[in-house]
Amino acid sequence: MNGAVESTAWVVRAQRMRASGLGLLFLAGLSWAYLAMLMFTPFESAEYSNHCDAPAFRDHVYEDCEEERPWTTMTGILAASVPLGMLGMGLYTSGTTTLRVREYVSEVMVADKASSAQPAGSGGPDGTGEGDGSGSTKDT
Repeated sequence: MNGAVESTAWVVRAQRMRASGLGLLFLAGLSWAYLAMLMFTPFESAEYSNHCDAPAFRDHVYEDCEEERPWTTMTGILAASVPLGMLGMGLYTSGTTTLRVREYVSEVMVADKASSAQPAGSGGPDGTGEGDGSGSTKDT
């Protein structure tokens, strides 16, 4: 990226949005990892020392196992992580898009300055600044 573009407020704000989006996506990922651990790992009930199957693979439910890992807790973790993931995705996408568009505009401006700085008469292929380079003239 161009050095002048990086110092603008747009770029700073876009980088902050992208970093916030990554942070929220990281939190959502941690929530999903914790939920996966709760759902798919067997555990021991603390109060009765019963071996409890993972909630995703239970055939029958002991009452103390249900109290140890209730479905409402796991559903709540999932419900809280979805908005985090969606907001993180939106912020990251918006920040990245802003940076890419700003970079594109900068490149177009540089190309425009370079094309306007060409000497007169050097624009056409035949060196005259006009035409398609065929060298033919129109009779009147």
